[in-house]
Amino acid sequence: MLRDHAEDTDITIIPEERWLDPQEFFLNVNAAEDTAGKGVLHLNYHAALHSRWGPEEVKQAQALGYPVVITYHDTYAGTKDQPNSDRAKELCELADAFVVHEPVDDLPRAIYWRQGVLSAEVPMAFDNPTGRPLVGTCGFDFPWKNFDLLAEAAKAAGWGVVYVGGNLTADRVKQLEAKNPWSLFMTGFRDRGEIVAALAGCDATAFLYTCYNTGTSGAIRMGMAARKPMLLMRGCRQFRDIYEADDLRSLCTWMEFSKGDITFTLSTLERGYGMHYIAEHDSWERLGKRYAVLYRGAGMLVDKEDWEKA
Repeated sequence: MLRDHAEDTDITIIPEERWLDPQEFFLNVNAAEDTAGKGVLHLNYHAALHSRWGPEEVKQAQALGYPVVITYHDTYAGTKDQPNSDRAKELCELADAFVVHEPVDDLPRAIYWRQGVLSAEVPMAFDNPTGRPLVGTCGFDFPWKNFDLLAEAAKAAGWGVVYVGGNLTADRVKQLEAKNPWSLFMTGFRDRGEIVAALAGCDATAFLYTCYNTGTSGAIRMGMAARKPMLLMRGCRQFRDIYEADDLRSLCTWMEFSKGDITFTLSTLERGYGMHYIAEHDSWERLGKRYAVLYRGAGMLVDKEDWEKA
C-alpha cells in the first residue's frame, strides 16, 4: 500500500525480507557499494519481526550515510500506567524520523499519523436468501475478537454475520453457524480489495475486540474502507487512536461488552456516512504523499507543515 501511494518519479520502494536480519542488509549494501546518498532505510518496525534491528544497527546504517525512518507499531499511550518501552524511546531518539499510529506522551520526537485506509471497492453481492441485514467482520479468530458474541448478539437482533478471512477451520464454522444460522463465511487469506468489497456488501461492520495489545488495529481500517456504519467495543486499547480523536469518535458506534447492548445497537442502528469521512481523511492516498515528503526530507528536520499540506 505504501508502494502504491508513495512511489513516483524519484521515489522507488524496495521491500526486502532478508533485511529483517541487519547483517544481511549490511552485507548487501557494502557489496554493492550502495552507501551515502543512495537511499533511505525505512524500518516498518514490529518487535516480533524487527527485534534484530536495535539501536546499534540503526547507528551503523546512519554511519554508512542512510537516513533511517522508523514506523513503530508496538506503542503504548506513553502515560505513567502505559509507558513505552526503553527500546521504543531509544529508537525514537536515534531515528531521522519516527512515525507512530497513536498519540504517545513519552516519545516527544514521534510523528503521529493514523494507519491508512484503503480505497473504496464495489460492494460484493451475497447469496442472502432470507434478506436479513448483514454485519461483517474480518481477521483472525482470536478469542479476544469475540466472534461468538457477535454471532449471538446478531442472531438476537435478527441479523446475519459475514466472517471474512483469517484462520477459521471447518469445525469453527460449524460452531458459529450453530450460534447464528444466517452466517456467511469467506475463509482463508483474501486479497485486501476482496475483503473491503465483502465488508462493503454488508449493512454494517463490527469489531468487538477486548484486548490491551500494543499499537492500533489494522483490521478496523478494512471496516473504514467499507464505508458502512462501524460498531466498536468501548475500552479496547487498540481503538484509542479513534476514540480519543474528537473529530472521529462520534462517527463510530461504541458498545459495552454485553450481548444485550450489542443486540440493542444492531436493532436500532441508523445508516450513517461517518465512515466516508474517516476513509477519505485517513486514506492511503494522503498518507502516501506524507511519506513521500518524509523520504525527501529524511536526514533533516522536516517541518510539520510540509507533511500536513501533503
